[in-house]
Amino acid sequence: MIEVVLAELGVRITNVSDKEIQAYCPVHHLVEGGGEQHAPKWYMNRETGAWICFTCGQRGGLPYLVEALGGDADTVESLKLSAALT
Repeated sequence: MIEVVLAELGVRITNVSDKEIQAYCPVHHLVEGGGEQHAPKWYMNRETGAWICFTCGQRGGLPYLVEALGGDADTVESLKLSAALT
């Protein structure tokens, strides 16, 4: 499942619904002056992989997220496969 792979990438998930995953922003630190996020305002669409942080404004898709978290192309394919199976 997609949330297992996200957790392996270090995403701190707080809630999972049929359509969305809510978590602490895993790329919040990439924003200039961004420190640790104190509220889970990051959301990912489980069907498309699109995500947004309503605190720092970062947004993107699976490839950008995986790259930012140090993953590779195989990780992206695993996430897509996991999303298709849920």
